[in-house]
Amino acid sequence: MLSIIISTYKPNLLQQLTQNIAETIGDIDYEIIPIHNPGIMGICEAYNKGAIQAIYDNLLFIHEDVKLYSENWGQLLEKYYNLPNLGVLGLAGNKRKFHLPYGFHSGFPGEGFMYLNHTGHKKVIFEQPEFPLEVKVIDGVFIGIRKKVWEEFPFNEKELNGFHFYDIDISLRTSQKFKNYLVTDLDFEHFSEGNFGDQWIEACINFNRKKTYNYDPYTPKERRDVRNFWYDRLQREKISFFHRLRYFSAMGVNKDTLVSGLDFLFKRLEISPLVSVCIPTKNGAKFLNQALDSVLDQSYTNLEVIISDDASQDNTLEIAENFKKKAPFPVYIYQHQPQGIAANWNHSVEKAHGKYIKFLFQDDVLEKSCIERMMNFLQKNRLQIVFCKRTIINEDSQIIDSGDWFNQYGDLQKNAGLLIKNYTIFSKKNLKDLDFNRYSLDNLFGEPTACLFSKKLYLSVGEFNNSLKQILDYEYWLRALQKYKIGILEKKLVQFRLHGDQASYKNSESLNEEYKLPRKILYEKFLWNIEKKHLKYYLKNKYPFLSKLNALRYRN
Repeated sequence: MLSIIISTYKPNLLQQLTQNIAETIGDIDYEIIPIHNPGIMGICEAYNKGAIQAIYDNLLFIHEDVKLYSENWGQLLEKYYNLPNLGVLGLAGNKRKFHLPYGFHSGFPGEGFMYLNHTGHKKVIFEQPEFPLEVKVIDGVFIGIRKKVWEEFPFNEKELNGFHFYDIDISLRTSQKFKNYLVTDLDFEHFSEGNFGDQWIEACINFNRKKTYNYDPYTPKERRDVRNFWYDRLQREKISFFHRLRYFSAMGVNKDTLVSGLDFLFKRLEISPLVSVCIPTKNGAKFLNQALDSVLDQSYTNLEVIISDDASQDNTLEIAENFKKKAPFPVYIYQHQPQGIAANWNHSVEKAHGKYIKFLFQDDVLEKSCIERMMNFLQKNRLQIVFCKRTIINEDSQIIDSGDWFNQYGDLQKNAGLLIKNYTIFSKKNLKDLDFNRYSLDNLFGEPTACLFSKKLYLSVGEFNNSLKQILDYEYWLRALQKYKIGILEKKLVQFRLHGDQASYKNSESLNEEYKLPRKILYEKFLWNIEKKHLKYYLKNKYPFLSKLNALRYRN
């Protein structure tokens, strides 16, 4: 019998995991206790809340971004929960833990073990060690514990209010009285390798200040090897120079670790331009946490967030304030007097300090590498504006890949006849090769969430048009196209959410003259760049005498 506790904030992942468990756990009694946690509490508090609700003696705490492949794994775990003097179970761990600022793995061969696979890496079939495999500390993606042991050693929510080092904390505390083991024969996949960014560094340094644990003694050579291993391990991560300097100071250095320490400090140091993530909000509490979490997950680190709120009546501002407290970059929250959709967009851009602007709407989500990839492409090609393709999701964060709406708007470029392989750099002269009837009615480039542009472009093109409600973005992109080339990436780097509450959906329900505007702009500003037949059509209708001259020409 098993109580499975999951701290969750992504409904689609929870749904997938729930179904996966039902299909693989086998014939045992179990319950799933999801704790909804879109950043409103630390993982220790969430796990303790779940454990309190549990009705079974065996508890299992797992992340939601995982998948289990072993058949009847519920029965498989019974032999582990029946181990005498059991503290905690994990899938990855290490035999010793030194009083130094690092994760669970010391880097020593034969001491660190990992019996799980990560998405994106070649799957490993693990050789089975002698049973049971005892360790001192475990990784937190999978934590098994008996309820009686948890009651004696609950998760340390008083001192750990984030999402890091809860696993090492409970491992070290239980190891003072019990034995910790690894589950070595479970086929398990984790979709993420963890995020060793600024927040992890901050949590690591704070955790290392605690001296009450039963750390293992180490020799100068072992200290050297741990330093070198972790300096090398973290070198490739997206960590700000400030936090690299803090970690360098906490980990320490001597003549034998000077090279790796300096490499960690300076090798990945990049002078990256500041990107302002502009989030205009209005009653956005339903999805805002997911949007903000996707900013926290960005691999590009030189960010600030501008939240411009149009008098929300829900708890949007409360969510924004909570995000500001935990964000490792500046967050500015402004209360804006509602004056229209465009006015709020313009207000957020005007408040931005960054050289570049990345819109993110309250309903949408950025993929982890979104800003990094868009910035790299924009800078490499010396552009002022770039778009990416987008994944369409619904209210439950499930992917939409069929239906009337998707067929018409799922791939804006393809539907207009623009086929993109990896990327394209689009200029107004390319319009003549596309389907005028399509791009004169529908947005050719994408929504603001799919775009990144320079502040220079904004100052040159001007503000978004506040007299428009529906096509204000496309009207702006066409204005930009008059002056600049536009980059478009084939990669889907954002998730655009389709649901009935969004402003664009509501505005689309009322027919108005706005839909005629793109064609009017194309005729007036891009006349010599469109297909010849539409050029002739426009000229004949605007200047009827041309038809008469043409008729006289053939008569003679």
